[in-house]
Amino acid sequence: TGKNAYLFTSAEDTINIGGNLVINGGNLALATAGNNVVMKVNREFILKSGGLFDAIPKKISKGNLEFQTGTKMFLKSGTFSMTGKYSSLVIQNEMLTWFQDTATVVLPDVVVMPGCTLRIAGKQLGPVSENKTILISPTAMINCGIASVTGNGTFRLEENGSMATAHTEAIYSDSTAGVV
Repeated sequence: TGKNAYLFTSAEDTINIGGNLVINGGNLALATAGNNVVMKVNREFILKSGGLFDAIPKKISKGNLEFQTGTKMFLKSGTFSMTGKYSSLVIQNEMLTWFQDTATVVLPDVVVMPGCTLRIAGKQLGPVSENKTILISPTAMINCGIASVTGNGTFRLEENGSMATAHTEAIYSDSTAGVV
C-alpha cells in the first residue's frame, strides 16, 4: 500500500479468509465509513509490520469491525488497533493461541465464546482499553500462563467460565475494579 497509505473497505461486508492472513508492511483499515464489517480468519493471523485498523489512523472511527479469529494470533510488530465503539475480537474456535511481541495493540471488546479457550503464549494480552471488556463466556477459558492482562478496561468471568494463570499479579487493572 506504500508509505502512509491504506487499503480499506467502506461497504457492509463479510470477509472470509479460508487460510492465513499475513500483513507484512501494508495497512488494512476496515469499517472506516460508518459501516459494519465481519472478518473471519480461519487459521492464522500474522502481523509482521504495517497494521490492521477499524479506522484510518488519526481519524474518528465511524464503523465497527467484528474480527473472528482462527487458531493463532501472532502480533510480531506493527499496529493492531480497533477503537470502534462496537468493534470486537470474537474467539469461536476451540483454541486460540495469542502471541504478542512488540506490536502496538489497542484491543476492542474481546469475547471468548462458550467451549473455547484463549491461550496466551507470550508475555501479555492488550492492554484492555477503557470502556472495553474481556468476556470469558460460560464453559470458556482464558489460560494466561505467565502473561499479564492489563489496562483500564473490564475483565468479566461468567459463571462456569475458567481462568488459569501463573503470573504473580494475575489479571489487574489500574483501578480497584477488575482485580483478580
